[in-house]
Order: sequence, then C-alpha cells, then structure tokens
Amino acid sequence: MKKEPRIALVIGNSNYEGHPSEVQTQNARKVRSFLEKSGFYVYYGENLDKRNFIHLLRKFNRKMYPGSVGLVYFSGHIVQTKGNNYLIPVESGIHEEKVIPRQGISLKFIYTGMQKAHNRLNIVILDNGNTVPFDSLSAMQETLAPIQYFDDFSTFTASYPGTINHSDTFTQDFLMFAEHKGLELRELRSELTCHRQQNKQPKPHIDLARDRPFYFTLPALLPPVDEPVSARSIDSTSIEKSGEEMAKAPSQKDNGFKAKAAEATQKMREEARKAQDAKANKAQAKNTSIETVSETIETANDAFVPPSSTQPEEKIQSDGIGITVLEPGSTSKALTEKPIDEE
Repeated sequence: MKKEPRIALVIGNSNYEGHPSEVQTQNARKVRSFLEKSGFYVYYGENLDKRNFIHLLRKFNRKMYPGSVGLVYFSGHIVQTKGNNYLIPVESGIHEEKVIPRQGISLKFIYTGMQKAHNRLNIVILDNGNTVPFDSLSAMQETLAPIQYFDDFSTFTASYPGTINHSDTFTQDFLMFAEHKGLELRELRSELTCHRQQNKQPKPHIDLARDRPFYFTLPALLPPVDEPVSARSIDSTSIEKSGEEMAKAPSQKDNGFKAKAAEATQKMREEARKAQDAKANKAQAKNTSIETVSETIETANDAFVPPSSTQPEEKIQSDGIGITVLEPGSTSKALTEKPIDEE
C-alpha cells in the first residue's frame, strides 16, 4: 500500500451554455492539489468538450496498470437516460434526450476502462451539478440513475440516485475528511455522512470495495495485512445511519461471545484432565492388584499338593476397567459459534 502507484483523472466543467459557474472548476483545482500532495499522478482538465474529454480519458487509461490505484473525479453536470448515466462536456449541444448518448460521456465507459487496467482499487468521485442546465430535460433526468457497483470500485456521489443535489459543498466536505491523516475510506464514509446530515445537506451515496483498504494520507503505522479493517462487513446503509457507534457494536458483542466460548473451552479441558488423571490412577491400581494376585497364585502353586479326588480349579479373573475421555472439541454437545457480522 505504501509503494503502490496512484493515477488520477480530475475534470471540472462549469462553463455550460446559459448556466456558467465557477464552482465546479474551483472544486476540481482543490482536488487536484490534494491528490498531488497525496502521491497521485494527476491528469487534469477544465471545461472540456467531448473531444478533449475523451483524449484525456484515454491518456489516463493508458497510464494505469495492474496493482495501481486509479481515481476519477468529475465536477459538473450528469444526466441520465434509459437507466444510464452520462457526464456532460461543455458545448455539448444537448437540447433533447435522444442526443444524450451521442454527446455525453457514458459512466459505464469510464468504469470499463478502469476495470481493464486490473487496478488493485478504483475510486470514482462524482460531484454532480446542483443546477439544471438543460431546460428541455425533466427534473428526473437531472438526477443519477442507479449505478452498477463492482467489487474493486469505491464510488462516492454527492446525492443518492433519483435525488436532486441542491448543494455545492460536497467536494469541500469530502476534502475536509480525506485530508485527515490515517483515515481509512470506511471511517471517511462514516464521518462525511454524519457531517452532511448534521448540516442538513443532501446525503451522499457511498459504496466501498470489499477487502481493499485505502488511505489518502497513510497513518504512522499500518494495520497488519491479515487484520480486517474495522467496520468492514457492515452494510453501507447501517453505517450511514448511525456512524461509528454502529461499527463498534458488533465488536462488543463479538468480544462477549468469545469470552464465554473461551470459558467453556477451559472448563472442558479441566474436566478432560481430571478424567485422564482418574483413568491413570485406576489403571495403576489395577496393575498393582493383578501383580499381587499373580504372586499369591505362584506361591500357592509351589506349596500345593493335589488331592486324590478331582476338584474344579478356581479361576481368578480381574475385571477390565474402561474409561473414555472426551478430548476438547469431541463432546457430544459441540460448542457452536454463531456467525457474527463484523466489520
């Protein structure tokens, strides 16, 4: 994680026809500066038309390779049609829905290019615009369509699919927490979501890759590779609703269960040891008894004179003693640990 290459594509489009704004380009500049300080090689563009957008995207795709971390940040307008999302270049000339696929940049196209690079992790951050640039489109088309998520992608969007983003502070809030040293993406998600909700801002939609931890700014000490990142298995909705308290709850429950399991196992081991000691003592007593009887029989045989009449011999037989000791884990009522969701 310390040496993995980091490559980013950052684009801010604000100069839309009839709806100019400086917010998107200002956000993009801040993100570029932050990523460069965090070790990313950044491809950067402002107010790109489709031709230049595609050109920069292809350079970005060629730069990535297996094992790297790829990141795409876009601040600008995103519209949907027929269940697909499109990033809108400037000078797009979109005046009706049917030209969106031809004039926009498909989000699926961006995802596909990143997947082909076989990165260790892909991060996509979308700060979709908070104004309606196209009078001919419906309000629903100005929102995001549901995004298909993949195991190797962590995606941040300023608002939920189907929800209009009425705020322009998402990037500012994101950077505020991303700049914290040693804050892993799961902790960043929790902090960012709680902050946005406390300040009555649109709730961001964040879906994180499983088992692919990432820090924008590395902590002084990284956790061991075989240790799971805290709050890994809790679903994103639960974390977003209750923040860090929800993440701590499973570990407390897990600790209580493990303590009881350890106590039961120790008790089983003590009982097994006692049974083994009892078996050894009885076996020793049995051997001593048999040896004594054998000596007595030999002495009697030496001194014994058989009578004239035949009498049945007495058979001396010692009873065998069998003791079965159940080893820990082989008891008939096995201790079964119920699976616990932990993060």
